[in-house]
Amino acid sequence: MKKFLFLFLLIPLVLSLAACGGEGVTAKKGETAEQSVEKALNAIKAADIEAASKYIDYNEIVNAGSTGTPDTEDEKKSEEMSKAILKNIEYKILESSEEEKTAVVKTEITNLDMSNVMAEFISQLFSLAFSGLNEEQLNEKSFEIFTNLVSSETKTVTKTVDINLSKSEEGWRIVGDDALADALTGGLVSFSDSMNGNNENSGNSDTDKLQEISNWLIGKVWNEGFVDIQHYIARGKSSTGQTLDIEFTLEQLDATMKKKADYDSFIGGLAEEQYSQIKSIWGRLSPEIDSLYDQIKGTPPVANDASNSFDTGKLEQYMDAFTDAVDDLN
Repeated sequence: MKKFLFLFLLIPLVLSLAACGGEGVTAKKGETAEQSVEKALNAIKAADIEAASKYIDYNEIVNAGSTGTPDTEDEKKSEEMSKAILKNIEYKILESSEEEKTAVVKTEITNLDMSNVMAEFISQLFSLAFSGLNEEQLNEKSFEIFTNLVSSETKTVTKTVDINLSKSEEGWRIVGDDALADALTGGLVSFSDSMNGNNENSGNSDTDKLQEISNWLIGKVWNEGFVDIQHYIARGKSSTGQTLDIEFTLEQLDATMKKKADYDSFIGGLAEEQYSQIKSIWGRLSPEIDSLYDQIKGTPPVANDASNSFDTGKLEQYMDAFTDAVDDLN
């Protein structure tokens, strides 16, 4: 699973490097800066290797998983993943300015919201972690999940970027940067940065974030969610013996669960060496939360329902271990 995710998160980095160095995105003589940008973006979007090769080293973009010792199957999957992302690019050139040797083409670029896709992707990977699949099966299943998520995603993100170009004897050359790579990949650069703890806008340390997750587990998931629902099913009352508005409780639980994908993403991006215990516990806790939530959605709670075997035993076990591990960090 880690190998698969590593290959995927290399896409924005390689895209940025490919645009910056080597052959670059080079226009033919006589083309304007706008025409160069249009042809480069069209080639990337269409996965037209022949056309793209005139403007950029296309293989460097789509073979994001290539390393010193290429793995043919991994490279093939990386190429398919890249194409699945890049084919959704839409763009609109807003304005441009040209000097003798430099140009700027302000462009509005839209793609699928890949941060949304990746948050759900990582959440589902946690559920696979203890499925008993071997590495090959796990990679295959992960690829299937990713493909399905991309094909079903409807949310888009639009970014306006200044595409910088420099002029050589052959024509205009795009100068790639992270902003352009982020726009082309639907926010993957930003997502990768947040996974690696490089989000400059985040004022919280890893420990602070883990404490936030621990508080969310105890306060929202457990105290205001599953424990009240469990007691309602068994006795028709809340865990404290009070009257319970079950519809309101379920609405609050729905709102609580919306945060889970972000928390899955955060924990998935923690350093393995420093947080191996927490990541291991979360690998069991996260799918157990999903399982109980799915059970509630599939079989809405009814008061005094002896036929409903809503069991929170494993959740309590994993949750206690997680909160203890977080407390030990302080």
